[in-house]
Amino acid sequence: MTLVELLVVISIIAVLMGLLLPAVQSVREGSRQVQCRNNLKQLGLGLLSYETSRGAFPPGCVYSGAAASQANMMYANWAILILPHLEQLQLFNQYDQSTYNMAPGNLPVLQTVLGVMNCPSDPSTGAIRKPFAPLISSLVESGIATGAYKGISGVRSGIDSAVFFDYANDISQFAKFERNRGLLHLVGTGYWPVPAPVTAGSDSWGKKGFRCVTADDVIDGLSRTLMVGEAVLLQNTETITDGQGFWASTLSHHGRGALIKDSWARNGDFDKCMQITNGKFQYCDRSFGSQHPKGLISFVSGDGAVRRIDPDIDGKIYLAWGTIAGREKNEPLEELP
Repeated sequence: MTLVELLVVISIIAVLMGLLLPAVQSVREGSRQVQCRNNLKQLGLGLLSYETSRGAFPPGCVYSGAAASQANMMYANWAILILPHLEQLQLFNQYDQSTYNMAPGNLPVLQTVLGVMNCPSDPSTGAIRKPFAPLISSLVESGIATGAYKGISGVRSGIDSAVFFDYANDISQFAKFERNRGLLHLVGTGYWPVPAPVTAGSDSWGKKGFRCVTADDVIDGLSRTLMVGEAVLLQNTETITDGQGFWASTLSHHGRGALIKDSWARNGDFDKCMQITNGKFQYCDRSFGSQHPKGLISFVSGDGAVRRIDPDIDGKIYLAWGTIAGREKNEPLEELP
């Protein structure tokens, strides 16, 4: 073979490789998307199984204090409570529900990497990271396991309006914005695990919040209400992890998010969200998003179906899917196999 012939062969191989590589990458991403959807399906079935056995869905997070600044007042969250329904009974039994979430004895659970809590398209899949939040950073010096999915605590229509239903400081305003609450919101220990009715006029902090959600509470319909979604946000993880999810952490936004009508809350980019909102981290770290092609975001609804949302969806339609009793007219979302 002459030198010219060799160069021709090399050129042909290079062209073929250039043609095949995108196809291989596409197949790999397709596989990652399927795995991510399957994880959401399992989480949805776990939540429904919990509801069947307990008569109510799990709390999004359990607090016993009146302020989010009290780390020793945070207890279990929805992801921990459904572990027995995900064939993780042994791990569940390691978690001590009688003490606070980040107590030393509970750290082995918080540091456990679970495949079902991670999306393969998430750059931080399988990572152990130290949360940025000063409130808890000293409690988890060695870091805790990341997570790609967050429960939906409710919706928020715009900046500086309404409340976040995972945030204890907003508890006194919960009743005022009740139609904005979602399926996996914050619950005071006075209402957990038994779904007791709200006691009007009580001065007890627990009596100012909401009890766990029952199927009957979901007036909008389980098939029209989202429970959990992808929250995989690009960010500068070397300096800040506020946008990072941590599946077993009870700290407000670590495992819960809010549907926000603005498109910047669905772009999958924490840093860009911070730029657009002039540093409104409380919105950006509760955003949902993905790293899939076109930024398509998968959620699981209350009937266990996995549904996909385009990040450019109309904001009002998006919000309607986040409430349990908003009585909005929902537009259908694409249902995935």
